[in-house]
Amino acid sequence: MDVLAAHREKWREVPGGDDTDGRRYSSDLLKLPDAELLSFWDGMAANRASGVIGWIGPLYRDFVKGRRVLELGSGLGLDGLRFASQGAQWTFADIASDNLAMIERIAALKGLKVTTHLIGPDLSFDKLDSQFDAVLACGSVHHVPFDVARQECLNVLKKLKLGGRWLELVYPKERWEKAGSPSFEQWAKMTDGDRTPWAEWYDADKVRARLAPARLRTILDFGFASDNYRWLDFEYVAAA
Repeated sequence: MDVLAAHREKWREVPGGDDTDGRRYSSDLLKLPDAELLSFWDGMAANRASGVIGWIGPLYRDFVKGRRVLELGSGLGLDGLRFASQGAQWTFADIASDNLAMIERIAALKGLKVTTHLIGPDLSFDKLDSQFDAVLACGSVHHVPFDVARQECLNVLKKLKLGGRWLELVYPKERWEKAGSPSFEQWAKMTDGDRTPWAEWYDADKVRARLAPARLRTILDFGFASDNYRWLDFEYVAAA
């Protein structure tokens, strides 16, 4: 059984850069000629860099340079390809194969060397032979139920070096409460459209519970954009 089947169908539909942009299907984008595709992707990337989450670029540029980073739920690679162009060694992991095909094509057009990993029904990352310096989950893991996310993240944690960083963008509890504390199935449709199966709030304690028994030291923990988002940055201190 593929616990991610409904999520795979949804998340080949990707945001256009910022949360105010429209959404497109990666399967449709792949049909574009190279020049048109690259122009469209560059426009999305520019929107991303100047949008609500654009600050992660200057904040983490120097940190990720020369380091191995695994990105969970990479979408069209708007963050990772920028960091890869600045010297990071980036691995993109996603549940939608067309998203990864898009990333591979854009990387080739830009002359960038990257690695991709399709997250399968077993949620395994054993095929990745690298140990990573950081894991980035930018608004992705909160779109599956906690138990599924925990299994996936514990598998990922096996690939993170001690002393490495876990970076995550989440929807906070404050946003869920402002929406009237609906079921996570209902809330998903409110945050990301009618085709969205799940959206779950997180805070630092809930992420710690998801990664337990790992010990994490908080580097950053703050809400932004009127508490629509929360940024969490942890150092992976010990396995237990």
